[in-house]
Amino acid sequence: MKTLTILALSCLLVVSVVSVSAQTPDNDALFGAFNLRNDAARIRLATSGPTFAPVVFSSMGFDFTNGPPEEINYTNHTFGFGYNSDFNGTKVVPGLVNFMFSSEAKFRNGVPGDPGAFMTEYHYNWASPDGSISIRPFGWTVQYDTGNFGLTLHGQINFFRNFSNGGAQWGIWHDDGFLDLRPAPNGGFGFRNNHQALRWGNAAGDNSIAAIFVDNQDRVLVGGWQRETIVTSASLVYNETIKRQDTQVLGAQCGPIPDSDGSPADNGRAINALLGCLRRHGLVDPTTGTCATSNAMAPPKPKKPLLKFRRE
Repeated sequence: MKTLTILALSCLLVVSVVSVSAQTPDNDALFGAFNLRNDAARIRLATSGPTFAPVVFSSMGFDFTNGPPEEINYTNHTFGFGYNSDFNGTKVVPGLVNFMFSSEAKFRNGVPGDPGAFMTEYHYNWASPDGSISIRPFGWTVQYDTGNFGLTLHGQINFFRNFSNGGAQWGIWHDDGFLDLRPAPNGGFGFRNNHQALRWGNAAGDNSIAAIFVDNQDRVLVGGWQRETIVTSASLVYNETIKRQDTQVLGAQCGPIPDSDGSPADNGRAINALLGCLRRHGLVDPTTGTCATSNAMAPPKPKKPLLKFRRE
């Protein structure tokens, strides 16, 4: 009995193709094929009819020659399953979509012989009915040497809350790069102190500007150390003061300065009080001195009368 069992199992391993068919209640035949080869295993299931669109499960090996110096030639073992796709991912029935979920155990993007690591890649491939559009809506990779994970997404991403929290949508990441968090009940971003997290590219495209961040003294820095910062609001409102470095420019007012009574002495008093206030607020150089008299400051000289002659 044991000998017969071993012989039967051996016969099954030798068979390369086994085809099965069955009859459904609506008389639609089901067809399937199971292929075993030394480099591939394939299972193909489909229904007969006007659109014979198979469902395929496959495992194959592909040889590449772009490996790192220690293994330039290597074999990439793949596993995939899809709809209306042949074992290599091509469309079977024209006029229908086809897609394939694929996993590549050993793959590398690189120049042959250049240093680098292998990766495992998983991706979803989709093609339109006429085949004019063929994309990978999503996929990810895991690096052999570091375990680093990389995710690739194409198109718009919609975010929803957990069902237990109502399931409502809280954000949209549009395919033009715009991240819209306005639907979020608690939308926001958080960054650590003294880190220039938000950056804008400059006009030349060769640098970036951290227009606003919080430094290690909990001060809000605005402007990114650029030459100019333009405020386009109709008005600028501040609570206490504005400083230029450590010099107060705006804020607490100077004490009242009475008008001069017109005498030279009182004119000097009013001017000196005004200069003191301007210096304290950084609007005038803080060093004091005397003003040199110049021709421009001197009073104009009286003009001589013109001599007129009358002809007799």
